[in-house]
Amino acid sequence: MLIKNFDEIGTTEVRRRALSIIEAGIERVLPKNILDKALEYDAEKHIVSVLGDAFPITPGRLFVIGAGKAAGLMAAATEQILGVESVAAGLVICKGGEYTTERIEVVT
Repeated sequence: MLIKNFDEIGTTEVRRRALSIIEAGIERVLPKNILDKALEYDAEKHIVSVLGDAFPITPGRLFVIGAGKAAGLMAAATEQILGVESVAAGLVICKGGEYTTERIEVVT
């Protein structure tokens, strides 16, 4: 559950419904969920697909760059989706936070 005090503030049925709608909206735009739908990697054919457009890559020669508030979360999701071994290196710049990445450096 994204809203940590859901039970505390969801004291009526109407409030619980409103909180559920808010939570669903937030869930929909989380970087991991967006990238799960937009980014695919065929490890056998070494093809990265972004929103259906396919790009052949040389294994281990993919470089990731990015900037913005969600860049750290997107970097972590990118490594998860593509597999760490597919990423040679990367650099993203974002606003604070702690992000778990192996090959993409996150600078805040």
